[in-house]
Amino acid sequence: MNALVKNTFLDSDEIPGLIENRGYTMAAGDIGDVSFLMPTIQIGYGGWNGTIHGVDFELVDPIFVLDLFPKFVFNCILKISNNLDKIEAYRRTKQEYLEELNKMGEVK
Repeated sequence: MNALVKNTFLDSDEIPGLIENRGYTMAAGDIGDVSFLMPTIQIGYGGWNGTIHGVDFELVDPIFVLDLFPKFVFNCILKISNNLDKIEAYRRTKQEYLEELNKMGEVK
């Protein structure tokens, strides 16, 4: 799925830059948990200034955030959905997830 999203980016000249594998981020959220259960992609984007969740957080590029980026995401979803047969999708159950969590808490 990552390759399809990257190709969608490369097919468009509206988004000025791509940063790949920028490393560790404190804003990872729960995507790691979700990615255990099903294939996921996490996309970050700009257009904001200030501290995330802070009183100084503000929208500075409304055209990008409210128009260009949603179009990009739509095109990514379209490209992924049109290529589902090529994506090696996996599914894990909630029980498998809970078993993995329990393994993390075991005393060795």
